[in-house]
Amino acid sequence: MLKIYRPIKTNFLTQGFGENRNCIKDGVIANKFIDGTCPAGFVPFYQSVGLKAHNGEDWLCYKGEPIYHCGEFEGTAKTEIDRSGGIGVDIISKDPFLDGGNRVKLRYWHLQKVNVFDGQIIKSGDLIGWGDSTGLSSGDHLHWSLKVVDWQGNTLNKDNGFYGAIDFRPYFENVFILDVLNVKEQAKTAIQLAREVLLKVALFLKNYGKK
Repeated sequence: MLKIYRPIKTNFLTQGFGENRNCIKDGVIANKFIDGTCPAGFVPFYQSVGLKAHNGEDWLCYKGEPIYHCGEFEGTAKTEIDRSGGIGVDIISKDPFLDGGNRVKLRYWHLQKVNVFDGQIIKSGDLIGWGDSTGLSSGDHLHWSLKVVDWQGNTLNKDNGFYGAIDFRPYFENVFILDVLNVKEQAKTAIQLAREVLLKVALFLKNYGKK
């Protein structure tokens, strides 16, 4: 089963999937007013680029904050710089997860720089880059999203109004990925210690029975 955790330590969601808070004018991003209207001269951003609404989640980060691969899967890295100078990384899963035997990819965007190269095998918790506000962005944050892809890594359902992105909330648990891995490592160590204790007890009882 697909599981996704939080890729950054900072825990502050600023915009969710399907929301529509941003406006644009001459390449400048601004937030909508409380009443849902854009400032004078601005137009709704997502509709201007062919989207129904926001196609991922935005999480506040500080400039240079480490970003980690947060899917509970191993995948292949693909880096990209979009037309607006936004720096991003895709991690394409090695195995299928969703209906139809398709793979998935997690997209991490607006990075300062990346820590991976194309084709690199990435595991959960690997450092993939550092946060920033590159590209069409109104401030330092991480935009990340989930897409279904075929076995060549091509996005499926591109005409769904979200460039093929889907809401990852059904698979998401809001716990920092490094904390998740730390707990798992502690549990693994505890199990190993318990096994060693049980073996020593069994050996003691066996030797005691011979006396």
